Amino acid sequence: MARIAGRVSRSFDLRAIIDEITECVALELDFAREADTTERIRAAMCDDLTVRVPRVHRQYTTGKLLVLEYLEGTKRAEKDAVARGTEAEPTACDHRRSAQSADAGATKSVTRSSRRRAAGEWRT
Repeated sequence: MARIAGRVSRSFDLRAIIDEITECVALELDFAREADTTERIRAAMCDDLTVRVPRVHRQYTTGKLLVLEYLEGTKRAEKDAVARGTEAEPTACDHRRSAQSADAGATKSVTRSSRRRAAGEWRT
């Protein structure tokens, strides 16, 4: 991809942009790093009763898997829809959550599939 970028335009440094995007994506996909960041934010916001940051389940979290506490709440889209007098569109997460709660073995904080993946039973 970087070779193609070098040929596209001599005046536009597309290669540098691709390198920066690659670096940023790698950082975003490092879930152990994200877990550290989440815990720092949680500690910094602990006195603010208007903000809830989920706990990190370290025993299940790896560099490729981040497992957080499930928090009940109202999505911003739902609040906005109520204010407009309309109904919020369900998201893919809503459908997944419905399926998980219907599964008798599912828990609110850690799904069975997350435990299998963390235990190394699934390869990613």
